[in-house]
Amino acid sequence: MKESTLPNNVDLIPGLVWLGEKSDLISTDDGIQRALLDNERPLWVVEQDGMLCITSAGKIIPGLAAQDGKNVLGFAPALPLTRLGDANFCHTYHTQYAYYAGAMANGISTEKLVITLGKHGLMGSYGSGGVSPQQVEAAIRPDDVHFPVTRLVVIREN
Repeated sequence: MKESTLPNNVDLIPGLVWLGEKSDLISTDDGIQRALLDNERPLWVVEQDGMLCITSAGKIIPGLAAQDGKNVLGFAPALPLTRLGDANFCHTYHTQYAYYAGAMANGISTEKLVITLGKHGLMGSYGSGGVSPQQVEAAIRPDDVHFPVTRLVVIREN
């Protein structure tokens, strides 16, 4: 595992110092990548012995001298997917997330994609333009007792 070293021209955030356990600091490229992909928790970027480290543990104290803790280089706030996009979209379309995915025509996204998106709180489209009525009916009325009876289908012809 490769560790991330700091370039010589790094600016600190003046007046902010991180206090915490050294074992909570992540310095390997793999560890940093995993931490950055976890957008549910805030991250602090700190300097430890010339190494770039990140952590979501410990605390930030304003006004301390750097010798009392670790220099703070940056901050990434928690940004869960539920906070992205327009909340009105979620309310209007009864989704957990303000995201939409799928095809516009020729059924190039499958009904499985639309079902999976729906099960995970997103909106999806099948894209039935250019698809036969029989294929569309089979897609919106799967022969599976686990799916509710379809209540809304929008068909648009050009």
